[in-house]
Amino acid sequence: MASIFMGIGINNFSALETRRKDEMIIKQKVQNALELLNFVDFKIRQVQQGAAKGNHVQTKENFEELISMIALLRNLLLDEEKFN
Repeated sequence: MASIFMGIGINNFSALETRRKDEMIIKQKVQNALELLNFVDFKIRQVQQGAAKGNHVQTKENFEELISMIALLRNLLLDEEKFN
């Protein structure tokens, strides 16, 4: 009888540890997504400035970087969707 309760206790502890690890992973991914969104915001401002100045080369480069950043963010969020 005691071994049954010990087994239940061990399973509950393992579940709590797994949940803590999962929560830490999710928090880190959210932090990464927020930082990436800050970079996207910065790049959008650079695109606006480049377009206002008529600097098409810089604007194109910034748009290409934005496309890469958005793809990275999409992959980060899709990975999170699979995680849940």
